Amino acid sequence: MNILKETISKHNMELIYLLNTNTHYAMGLIIASTLNFWYTLNIWEYLFIVFCAFCADLDYAFSKYAEDKNHRNFITHTIYPSILFICLGILLNYLIHFPFLFFTNFIIIIVGGIAYASHIVLDLLDWGLNPFYTYHTLGLYLTLTQHEKNLSRPKTIIQREKQKDKYFFIKRYYSTTSILIIDFIISVIGFLFVFVFNPQFWYVNFGLFILIEFHLYFKRKSES
Repeated sequence: MNILKETISKHNMELIYLLNTNTHYAMGLIIASTLNFWYTLNIWEYLFIVFCAFCADLDYAFSKYAEDKNHRNFITHTIYPSILFICLGILLNYLIHFPFLFFTNFIIIIVGGIAYASHIVLDLLDWGLNPFYTYHTLGLYLTLTQHEKNLSRPKTIIQREKQKDKYFFIKRYYSTTSILIIDFIISVIGFLFVFVFNPQFWYVNFGLFILIEFHLYFKRKSES
């Protein structure tokens, strides 16, 4: 954990786009736990779905190569990887009728694609992203006030404010009530679903708490 924090600080990465990784992880718990109610998943299938829900944020490691150093501008933050997963799962389900690797049912890959898509949908809420890999950034921009959006393009507001305060993203994220409510509800539901539908995997909730603490660390840092 400390190594990860030091690495991010050293390379001056955009922490804004990692602020809700715990929410993506929790959404993965919700989707995987719900599927486990209908299909018996092994731990690797379960973790695969959870991983698909938050893995898009791993591209932050290459932020310095992205436009505006914003890793959400990579193709990994578009709808296309999720479409690829879904199509691959459907194809394998028709071609292979026996367990392969750790997959006992290729519907897991299809659901993994849905979990990946949930990441893109959630990222549309706070700061927006480029879901179709075009020149247009879309989103609800809940972290910006309506007055700010009336004054200028959201992207312009974000670029201007982050130049004034390097902790702008963190402060704004944690001062936006609607975002915090969404974050809280999804995290709580994800936590509870693990115990309701698959208590045998109770330990996966540790990942949720680690990510929450990771983000709270930077919140405390911005306040100090």
